[in-house]
Amino acid sequence: MRASSTCRAPGRHTARCEGRHGGTARGCCRSPPPRLPAAIASSWRTRRRISAIAFAIPARCARSARRPTTRRWSHAGSPKRRSSVTCTSGISRRRAPSCTRWAVASSTCPPARPSTSGHWPTGGVRRATWWPADPTRCRACCPSSTLARSVPRGLSLFSRAVELRGRWVLVTGAAKRVGRSIALELAGRGMNVVVHYHTSTEAAAATVHELEGLGVRACALAADLARAAEVERLAGEAESRSGGLAVLVNSASNYLRAPFERLTEAVWDASLDTNLKAPFLLAWHIGRAMRARGSGHIVNLADWAGERPYRDYLPYCVSKAGIIGLTRALAKELAPEVQVNAVAPGPVMPPEDMAAAEREAIARATPLRRLGKPEDVARCVRFLVEEASFSTGATFYVDGGRLIA
Repeated sequence: MRASSTCRAPGRHTARCEGRHGGTARGCCRSPPPRLPAAIASSWRTRRRISAIAFAIPARCARSARRPTTRRWSHAGSPKRRSSVTCTSGISRRRAPSCTRWAVASSTCPPARPSTSGHWPTGGVRRATWWPADPTRCRACCPSSTLARSVPRGLSLFSRAVELRGRWVLVTGAAKRVGRSIALELAGRGMNVVVHYHTSTEAAAATVHELEGLGVRACALAADLARAAEVERLAGEAESRSGGLAVLVNSASNYLRAPFERLTEAVWDASLDTNLKAPFLLAWHIGRAMRARGSGHIVNLADWAGERPYRDYLPYCVSKAGIIGLTRALAKELAPEVQVNAVAPGPVMPPEDMAAAEREAIARATPLRRLGKPEDVARCVRFLVEEASFSTGATFYVDGGRLIA
């Protein structure tokens, strides 16, 4: 009796199977019919060879245990087998599940999970859905592969760092203290630095020398930020020397103590002109150029005292509160091309003339029970420039918890 032309149930050998397997029943015919003893012998010999191969070649990882099948579908909708699935044992998972179990049992990794990738080949080729999109990694022994697949190529964690390398940043007040730490932190990421200073010529030269030692380009520009004309000149010269700034960090400020009874208009103007007006003018000149180029970052240094003012520093506290509001307003004006954020330090590097007892009292009043370091602020600035791609108009507090104390 002639066999049917299609394989309708497991255990039935058909003419189609003979054509596909070269006269022997493999894969789709689990148990050959008793009328064909030659096929029975051939099939069992084949399975014994397969099991020997599976145990002789252990699968080191999911990439050696399983390889994705590439199947081409015809336009008529009928599947056409292109080739067998090639796992370590050399047989398809669908045709012989026992083979796949052997390969996984000899592996040091658990079975690969189904892929959730939405990237599929074109041209009628479909990827098997029970293997990962990237068969060269195993999620169990290579955890980083999961992260690599979950982040789109254009938004990788390191793409912004590469993008900023070789670009220019202007840091005001970068000759010493916190501004200097910010300049060094960004230079460590490959950014060229324009060092602004007012009167600290020697300190600025030393900072430039240290920056160049990190393998980046640097230059120093002097300007009195209390004078609008010099602020405009600083912005224009920094733009021309750099060929277009990518980042502006408004770090410079004065910290004038003025008890309310002795407060004068001159002290008020000196604080507001340097601490608030100058950052606005620099952002106004440079921010428009950044927006025209299509990208840019502006980071303003505020202070936790802008939210919780303290006595005897009224002009300073008001100016820093203004920086927080300025940051939000600029973020709206310059979006979406330019991101504008603020960093609000707490007790970080207090004035040099502050008494030791006063420093200790400040540390005790801080929830973290210590004073901050300039590097703490610099790292936050670097984060905003390098990684915070979805933040604008925000203020980040680096205050040891003083705001909530």
